[in-house]
Amino acid sequence: MKQLTLKLIIPLSVISFATLTKWWYALPVDAPGTYLTGFPFPFVCNGWHTSMSLQIFAIEFFVDFLTYFLIWFLVFFCINRYWRKINPTKWLTIFLWSVAGLIICGASFIAANPDHKFYLKRPFDMEVKASGFRFIWEKMERMDNQFDDGQVTKTKNTNIKNQELTIDTFSNFPPEIDGCSCYYSKDSLDLKNGSYLYANDFEQTSFLNINGILTKFIQSEWKELNKTTRTAKAKSDQYELTIEIHDVRKNGDETWINTGIITVKDKNGNKTTRTLYGECGC
Repeated sequence: MKQLTLKLIIPLSVISFATLTKWWYALPVDAPGTYLTGFPFPFVCNGWHTSMSLQIFAIEFFVDFLTYFLIWFLVFFCINRYWRKINPTKWLTIFLWSVAGLIICGASFIAANPDHKFYLKRPFDMEVKASGFRFIWEKMERMDNQFDDGQVTKTKNTNIKNQELTIDTFSNFPPEIDGCSCYYSKDSLDLKNGSYLYANDFEQTSFLNINGILTKFIQSEWKELNKTTRTAKAKSDQYELTIEIHDVRKNGDETWINTGIITVKDKNGNKTTRTLYGECGC
């Protein structure tokens, strides 16, 4: 089996792992609806901090690949032992390893993107709404409008009617936002045009325009996850917000371009999530 493992099982494991997989559409807690990929466990999904980024979970990745390997190992073990001896040709081995090598090189190139985030295991809870199997070249239908993100947060009081929360834009800063500050929009174009979603005075005070009302928040928690990522929580009389910010690049002597994701919840458990693009500085 050693020769079969090297000549057939390993390259077939790589090829099948890359081409046939399972998709999951889930509603992560404090994040927008997301597609994840992997079988039997989802090990990769899109990043929320910036476009073209991924979140990759190491334990799930290795368990998934080991699953593919064991399936192929059992198939060839049974055939070789109980049916007929398998003697792969030299050209078949070269072909399989060539395809597997291209896949490994391509995956390594993709994984080298510095915007990707790697975790030992999936760092968030989620509610799976749909799943299925697909070949990697098959397109996925968008399901963003089929499920309500607010259903991730469960409430014991089923008689409370869900009220839609919206984070609206504003163009004028309140007087508390003066001097050093952070201000975020939905993308670089809105930032350039002065259409903001979130503003912070670089200390304890933040503002969001919720359902058309400019609402003041006071910071209740702050944590630095690493040199480029930090999270914070803040509260108002009616809402609680959670924000995660990632430094992208320096944009001047005292300013930085950042991306992030913000989630707002009300006291009934209704919530909404938006991605952010903006800058902090003086």
